[in-house]
Amino acid sequence: MALEAANETGSDLIRGYANYAMGFALTNTEPEQARLLLLEAIEQSERVGARQTTGMAYRQLGSLEAIHGEPADAVAAIRHTLERFTQTGEWV
Repeated sequence: MALEAANETGSDLIRGYANYAMGFALTNTEPEQARLLLLEAIEQSERVGARQTTGMAYRQLGSLEAIHGEPADAVAAIRHTLERFTQTGEWV
């Protein structure tokens, strides 16, 4: 329902955050679906320059990959996280 409402807005910013939130929620119970949602969130957020949301999605993707995927994929996602958060002025 939340994803449907976000999609109706047509805003990549809103859709990206909604996909991130749903991917976060599904990380432990449906990791494959969560991975797809997080990758979509990253794509949407990058399109509009939403570095904070992009960084959060990469961070969650890194966690997902560390638990359910490949260690190399987890490291790559965490590197992207650090890049995005550094660009936003976050302390890392």
